[in-house]
Amino acid sequence: MVTAIIERLAELHELRTVDTAAAYAALEAPPPAGRCPAAYVIELGDDAGENGIATGGVRQRLTESVGVVLILASVRDGRGAAASAELRPVRLAVRQALLGWAPDEAHDAITYLGGALVAAERGYVVWQDRYATRSTIRGG
Repeated sequence: MVTAIIERLAELHELRTVDTAAAYAALEAPPPAGRCPAAYVIELGDDAGENGIATGGVRQRLTESVGVVLILASVRDGRGAAASAELRPVRLAVRQALLGWAPDEAHDAITYLGGALVAAERGYVVWQDRYATRSTIRGG
């Protein structure tokens, strides 16, 4: 699912970099301003519902949550005001690309869970929006 989301976001002209959680974790500093706005897709977790089969097997609804971490830069503005102003349209473009879209046949349409500021310093703004999709898992 994460790969499908990365591929979808890579089509957005608002983003210069789209990558994985591993790439985000490897950052020792914000990416160069020329690679921003950047988006990193991160698996946040999952939550399973009750078993829907009384006997002889397992069928559960699984809600999977992902984060899209956005990094915006304005190195000429150390306070980050320019990057903050650019944040809203980038978030909107990502949201429009993901809301109501299903990453594959096994998953329901993606919904929005919320977002929050992660950091704002030295001309960079880091924001994470959270999204979710549901699928069904079976066993037995």
